[in-house]
Amino acid sequence: MVPSRKPYHGHFAPLFQHDAVKVAPHWTPICAPMEMDDSTATRRAEYLHALAATLRSVRRMSGLVANFVDIARFEDAAVKPMVSRTRVRTLLESVFEVNAATNTRNVKFVIECPPDFEGRFDGGLVERVLHNLVGNAFRYCNAGGRIVLGANRWHEAEDGSIEIYVANTGPQIPEAIRPNLFGK
Repeated sequence: MVPSRKPYHGHFAPLFQHDAVKVAPHWTPICAPMEMDDSTATRRAEYLHALAATLRSVRRMSGLVANFVDIARFEDAAVKPMVSRTRVRTLLESVFEVNAATNTRNVKFVIECPPDFEGRFDGGLVERVLHNLVGNAFRYCNAGGRIVLGANRWHEAEDGSIEIYVANTGPQIPEAIRPNLFGK
């Protein structure tokens, strides 16, 4: 027997807000404008803004879930890298685009990478690592500070060598804990 579906009609906003509050409490103010009156342009603009913010939050949460799944797969040695030619600047821009949604402290994002720079690596895996590093850089960056995400050749004579780096203007990692920071 196939379960029947009831149309939500005007009940979407309250149901969505209820679920969003359970998953992400900071969404409550974002969801409030969804109860709108189409007759005013202001309410429509608020609705579109709220919807865009919600979509950014959903994308970010989706990325976090994927990261947790990948971490578990890495620990079980179940991940096989899929190496392919990757446009590095596009990858770096994607990482900043996702993290820009949480930029409430006026942090400036800077990319230092030539537009046509390419490398051979698993772009998805490297992107997930960069999301983690940029998230940490953002968390510890001072308000109005700067996060730099860049890439260049590790050795100029070797076409396949790439260095990708993340830096911020926040407090530096103490020298004593650096050797144990990336133990896994």
